[in-house]
Amino acid sequence: QLLMCLYEFTEKSPSKSCQVIDSILNVIRDDIPMHIRMALLYAISCVMDAKLLSNLLPLAETVFNLINALKAKASLEVASSYTFYYILLRFTPDTSDVLESENGWHFFQNALACSLPVMNIKNEFVSPQKVLMEQVMSQKFLASIKKEEVQARLWGHLISCVAESECPNEASRLRNGLRKTCLDASVVVNQIKQLDLVQKTKSMREARVKRIKQKEKKDKLMNWKKLGLMLETIGIMATLTRPWLLTSILCQCLQQTLDMETVITELVQQQILSALLHLLQKSREELGRDVSKNVTVNVELIVHCIRSSVSPDTHRRAMLILALAADIFPESVLHNMMSIFTFMGTSLLRRDDSYSFQVIHQTIQSIVPTLLK
Repeated sequence: QLLMCLYEFTEKSPSKSCQVIDSILNVIRDDIPMHIRMALLYAISCVMDAKLLSNLLPLAETVFNLINALKAKASLEVASSYTFYYILLRFTPDTSDVLESENGWHFFQNALACSLPVMNIKNEFVSPQKVLMEQVMSQKFLASIKKEEVQARLWGHLISCVAESECPNEASRLRNGLRKTCLDASVVVNQIKQLDLVQKTKSMREARVKRIKQKEKKDKLMNWKKLGLMLETIGIMATLTRPWLLTSILCQCLQQTLDMETVITELVQQQILSALLHLLQKSREELGRDVSKNVTVNVELIVHCIRSSVSPDTHRRAMLILALAADIFPESVLHNMMSIFTFMGTSLLRRDDSYSFQVIHQTIQSIVPTLLK
């Protein structure tokens, strides 16, 4: 009844509705029993406002402290569960501006990281992460985030959560969220730069010293894993604008993998090559004849990647890139023609699988016309 009265009042008297909401908010923030807070939050659940959500963050932090204090396999009591639940439901496209504040982002980050089923909602135990993911992982919510900095922080945080998660269900939920993102390629470029994977060196000796130090850092492997997740996302995300901006830094990362000696080196190379192929195809579709002016691909590096690898999957991905590059960068491919055909003659032609033959056939069809010109 309170909810219906409040709804009718705010509809008939919008000018006074803010006063009513502020009064209810003051009561909620007072030292009152949790079940009364729960009821009042439900009563104003029809009001979606970023300022209101910001004012509720201290209460949300209070409940979050209760979650952190829980013993193993324990859960919140019903009133606290619903109080926290009604606050999480306020993360909508209308309130996405709250992520621009440090308090809003801090709470969002903590709630998204909490995958424990501690909330008793409708006789079912759910996690804050699950509730929040259902609220924010939509194209409408992500599109409502105006600042590129916030988009980048959200996307980077999701990538870190997936990479560091040890729970398959949690990782799956987060991956589904990544698929719905809409980003400009410059955001992804900045995120890759923050991983600090590309080492700038002035001499061979300095490069060797840096490689030795790199082996000693366990977090480097995690950063390469994060890069792999970013590359997976690039191929499946809802919208990626200006994809050609990514080709240069991915070539730099590919160059770096040639000096790596880890168990994931081959996998990372294949992920980078697949992403490069996808980006080249999208760039050509969007730019047409101007693609060669905006896209940077090191053809010699692709050839070197073929010659240094023993993996057929790596060879195939690289050859498909060369087949496409022959149309975009004919001069560069022409300079590397002998290396390409020497490798094809000594290695790939020994394989008798049909897919390898198709890749060779496609590559020859794309490269030979370049020679004739």
